[in-house]
Amino acid sequence: MLRVTILLIALHGAHQATAHLLDLEGCGMNRMQNNETLGNNDNLGQLPWIASIKSSSGQHICGGSLISKRYVLTAAHCLGHNDLAFVQLRKKDCDESGVCTLAKEDIPIERTIGHDSYNKPVQSHDIALVRLTRDASFNSDVRPICLPMGPEYQTTASKYFVAPRGQDYASLNTDTIEITEVDLVTADQCQNR
Repeated sequence: MLRVTILLIALHGAHQATAHLLDLEGCGMNRMQNNETLGNNDNLGQLPWIASIKSSSGQHICGGSLISKRYVLTAAHCLGHNDLAFVQLRKKDCDESGVCTLAKEDIPIERTIGHDSYNKPVQSHDIALVRLTRDASFNSDVRPICLPMGPEYQTTASKYFVAPRGQDYASLNTDTIEITEVDLVTADQCQNR
């Protein structure tokens, strides 16, 4: 939780010129807000910003969150793998009869940008960006997560949803992912945990 707080503080203090890189229109909208139930068997697309960072052999290395058409936010420790090749996004592919299957969009990685102060032994500043070689195609199943860029983008929501991390993220290759509901905590509450 401390890492998330550090990320939010870092993003909050970021130079305003970076705000134009983010596509805030429709960001953070998920299907769970449209009366779909948490943990149902057809939750594909419920969190449309989920990304899997993969090796050239297709092995899942790390998870990330799509923050714009060209950038995925991930952890700096993920950049320690020498074989980061592409980012995979998930979306539904439905036929005329309404039967939906898992479709994947693979986008090659152009470059990675780790935090300059990343400290591997203590995992501080464990944040990084992955730049894609081309734009991701936004639709109802693929769109960016919202990032707090200032007071005008603050949420009043008290519940949030998180998806798997690490090796649990291999579930990206299935039609369902495990989604957990969590409460929002203040920075002070996070520090005291």
